Amino acid sequence: MHHHGRHPRQRAGGDRGLASRALALDAPELEGARQRLLSGARGLPNELEIAYCHRLEPDEPFKMLPGYANFDAVVEGQLLANSGPGLAREVRAPWTGTLLMPRYQGQGLDGFFLGRRVG
Repeated sequence: MHHHGRHPRQRAGGDRGLASRALALDAPELEGARQRLLSGARGLPNELEIAYCHRLEPDEPFKMLPGYANFDAVVEGQLLANSGPGLAREVRAPWTGTLLMPRYQGQGLDGFFLGRRVG
């Protein structure tokens, strides 16, 4: 489920570090950093529309299945999480799309979002 061998959260942290150091880089280092960013984004859509939000009720038990990350591709009917009393209700992707911000931290009322490619 992870793209390009590294977890997207790891890439994002590295990307922020690259961006913060970019002004201090000489031309060859800057080109290397640029290539790493482009490589990490390969296969991701250029533009997404957030088309679905799996909304939770206050105090609703909800647990994402392990291993999902931001920008993972999912297919219609794919099991993503469990919710409700005893986590007995299966939560499946309503359509094929891109998973955005899966809720692992246990806070908020958004379980996850699904994006669709624009264009």
